[in-house]
Amino acid sequence: MVLESGYEKLGTVFPMKPLGGSVEKKPTMIRGQFFTRETEVLTPSGWVSVADLGDSMLMQVNQNLEGEFIKPLEYETRSYHGDLVRYERKLHKMLASPDTEIVFTEGSRLLKQRLQDMPNSINGLIPTAITYKWGTGTGFTEDQLSLIVAVMADGNITNRKTMVFDGEKYIPNRYITFNFKKVRKVNRLLGVLDALGIPCSYNEHSNGVYSIYFTAPTWLLGKTFPVSWITDMTLEERQFFISEVVQWDGNPSKAGHEEFYSQFYDECSFVQIIAETCGMHASICEQKKTKGTMFTTNIFPDRDCVSWTDSHSNMEYEKYTGDVSCLRVPSGNLLIRYMGKITVVGDCSDMVLQKSQLQRDRNDMARWISTEDPLEFDMLEALAIMDCRAMLDSNNIFKRKNL
Repeated sequence: MVLESGYEKLGTVFPMKPLGGSVEKKPTMIRGQFFTRETEVLTPSGWVSVADLGDSMLMQVNQNLEGEFIKPLEYETRSYHGDLVRYERKLHKMLASPDTEIVFTEGSRLLKQRLQDMPNSINGLIPTAITYKWGTGTGFTEDQLSLIVAVMADGNITNRKTMVFDGEKYIPNRYITFNFKKVRKVNRLLGVLDALGIPCSYNEHSNGVYSIYFTAPTWLLGKTFPVSWITDMTLEERQFFISEVVQWDGNPSKAGHEEFYSQFYDECSFVQIIAETCGMHASICEQKKTKGTMFTTNIFPDRDCVSWTDSHSNMEYEKYTGDVSCLRVPSGNLLIRYMGKITVVGDCSDMVLQKSQLQRDRNDMARWISTEDPLEFDMLEALAIMDCRAMLDSNNIFKRKNL
């Protein structure tokens, strides 16, 4: 191989395949900003692994900590071998590259610093909740939302043989049954039904159970939360929804926070999304019980951030080999979730710099390679391997003499 004047050979030639052999085309990186499969991003359909984002929209976070669903400017998967930083505290967890930018507030300013350069403690706070103001509304009144949440939490739905027309199509005539032991819930449901003008039957049994029966109005939803509410709910509807859901299927009186319970992780995840997009920090935890696994969404109505203190003791480096995902959004900030904990972080803003450097490296490689080399390797295959300058430097192959 003939090297251009000004270069020297330092080590073994970079790996290559014989002519006609297969070459791994996926770009390889040894540093930069990226996320592993375990990290999730928020889409209009809920949380998805960053590796499975595809061509979906995702939530970016603006400088005023307001969220917006947009298409990423760039998105790609790369392979990586090197260090990751695992950071774990009770309310704040992440697994990220050392170069990932931590977003924090100091007064009214939104600042960033690479994870590996973060001091042990800062005066600022790490934002973990945002506000989403783009929703146009669900079309339901507050009383209707209350009944929908109550049925989802505690109602039993029986489909009768008769059908009713809901304005668009015929649906089964549904009968709703509630059985309560808590007088608080009885009074709350009776008040909602009265406000909506829905007649009901009410019985108190000798075993202390209260039963309430009524025919469902055609607008009443079923037993699952509509995914469309993630984008449709106004900020006021989100706040009202959280105040209601903990009344029916949770604990509204925990010291400092509220709780929502479910045996279904997706339900807790949905409640977490609504809370997190109306400025309330929320996290999910799992509990193993004799009757099965239960999930809890812990909601902090008066908290939208966490502290960064004594953090080095909660941080450790670990080796990782595998695929990672890089993406870039206009605002430069993302809302991510890792192990049920949500935070705002910087995007992969160095993608632009890496691609610019990559093109310069490819141009350099084209000048290095001589077609008269007796090794007779395929230049295109060699270029495919040299996908970033960092990889070239790490393999210690070539170096400018004047550097």
